[in-house]
Amino acid sequence: MITDHGRYPLLLGLAAIALGGAARTESRTSAAAGGDASVQRVATLGAARSVHTATTLPSGEVLLVGGMADGGGSMASVELFDPAHNRVEPLAPLAERRAGHTATLLGDGRVLIAGGYNGEYLASLEVYDPATRRFRPAGSLREGRSGQTATLLPDGRVLFAGGVGRGWSFLRSAELYDPETGRSRPVGALRVPRESHTATLLADGRVLVVGGHSGRRQQMQVTRAASSSTRAPVGSRRLARSRRRATSTTPSACLTAACW
Repeated sequence: MITDHGRYPLLLGLAAIALGGAARTESRTSAAAGGDASVQRVATLGAARSVHTATTLPSGEVLLVGGMADGGGSMASVELFDPAHNRVEPLAPLAERRAGHTATLLGDGRVLIAGGYNGEYLASLEVYDPATRRFRPAGSLREGRSGQTATLLPDGRVLFAGGVGRGWSFLRSAELYDPETGRSRPVGALRVPRESHTATLLADGRVLVVGGHSGRRQQMQVTRAASSSTRAPVGSRRLARSRRRATSTTPSACLTAACW
């Protein structure tokens, strides 16, 4: 949910630093003696932002994408933080401004940006390629959503669940995106609609979705249920493809009140 953007904390490493309108990047480091820790200012962002994403790339750099700008409004701005030199540099922007989106590091090192909000709930997908340091279109979700979860499955596909959609409606829907084809398809639904939940990949390949809420302010309802089913977990991409050809089965994942 995107509200009161100026009050969001910036969380990097183990430190939580309130932005207060400043464009800062800070990290927490451990001292050699006694295990004490300190917070050090290491760089200055080109633009203050909240409700953005921060993704560690295989190179060790951190990709900072979109978010809400200081003073309001969603951003297309992208920056790259280099922790080896404590340096931040701007990159080419997104094609669409967005906040409340997801950023998923794919197996090949690219980063998939999905959904979000910029006055409209977005279904568009963009992918960042570290080789070119640019974004390109990567298809679209079946439904515009913000505040969803995005979980990379063992077979390389990405599971999107819940969030908020058109008309501030809380979503039960889930969909599965294949980066190889650029296509997304529906794969069942949560038992209750929710946003601000968690989605955790389990050791057997299923995904556990827990908690979240629906409703606004006094009407907000917080969800606490989580359980699992006995469906088989997702296997390798080869096995998953074989199963789809033979039986058109849906990959396993846990969608809140159920593992699926």
